[in-house]
Amino acid sequence: MATVTILGQGRMGKLHEETWKSLGYEISLNGEIVSIATPDWHHGEAVLTALYAGKHVFCEKPLCTTADQLSKIQQAKGTSRIAVNLPLRYHPPFQRLREAKTGLLYLIEAEYNWGRLSNMKDWRLDPRYSIIHGGGVHMMDMLNWLTGQRPVWHSAIGNNKVLPEFRNPMHVQAVGYVPVNGPLLRLGVDFSYDGSHSHVIRLHGRDGAFEVKNFVEVDKTVCIRKFHEGWDNFDDAVSATIGCLAVESRCTLR
Repeated sequence: MATVTILGQGRMGKLHEETWKSLGYEISLNGEIVSIATPDWHHGEAVLTALYAGKHVFCEKPLCTTADQLSKIQQAKGTSRIAVNLPLRYHPPFQRLREAKTGLLYLIEAEYNWGRLSNMKDWRLDPRYSIIHGGGVHMMDMLNWLTGQRPVWHSAIGNNKVLPEFRNPMHVQAVGYVPVNGPLLRLGVDFSYDGSHSHVIRLHGRDGAFEVKNFVEVDKTVCIRKFHEGWDNFDDAVSATIGCLAVESRCTLR
């Protein structure tokens, strides 16, 4: 029987444990797979520790939070499999966007609206927490997946007017582009209100425009099941993390 070590015993850690058990895995202190559900800023070191020990890794997003960690992860990967919990690409409404008949695509808009301001507490108030790493990464992964390329982010701006005790932006708007004959991109990440939790993507093309608004919770266990089936999402995970770092480094706090 394959074994899994769970790092983190909060809500997501418990979900990891339940899901691995449902797939027939045994929870162990020295598992073949390390499943990481700790606060975001601990991910990079946890991933590296697991890789140095020869383990496979399943990690909550983001994979890491610094370029130095990312470089070390790439070097340490070896034959280990790495996957990141970025499930939107498996949600049917978003999958259908790849079949949309837009003609020449000139703009993609992506919005992540958290809608849970009252939950902005405990570890999320730590100055190391980032709404880009904590939520925007989902939409960045979708932009990578939809375009098949790594976007270039030109600029970003953010503010924290709603929750000034939090030192980082609570609302971010970023603009970028897809480098090889691709569309312009607009990314919005909003943690500043209590409302509907939603993921929104709009495609604008010469022959048509399409929009998906997802106002329901996505299946957070789908990526673990894909990993169990032999899925390896390392390249996409790396791409999404680089995108996060690019936006984060340009955020202006106002």
